[in-house]
Amino acid sequence: MKELKKTFFYTFFCVEMIFFLFFYAFGTHGIQALQCLVQENDVLRSANSQTKAEIKELEHACESWEHSSFYKEKIARERLQMARQGDVIYYLD
Repeated sequence: MKELKKTFFYTFFCVEMIFFLFFYAFGTHGIQALQCLVQENDVLRSANSQTKAEIKELEHACESWEHSSFYKEKIARERLQMARQGDVIYYLD
């Protein structure tokens, strides 16, 4: 009888360990899910750094716009295709 209990508990413990390891590796909060979250975190950090770089460029452009009349004229000529009186404009394809 004692031997039967020992065998039963040993078997139960082994089955429980197998289930634990399976859910630890493949469960919703398991190792694979954590690896996916780490990869997603890396992608988001990359996007965040790109966005910060874009913000710095835009802040520099705004600062140049406020303090430089040359920059305002450059933007007007390049993007708005404006010209002063008497300027000759050449379009290149």
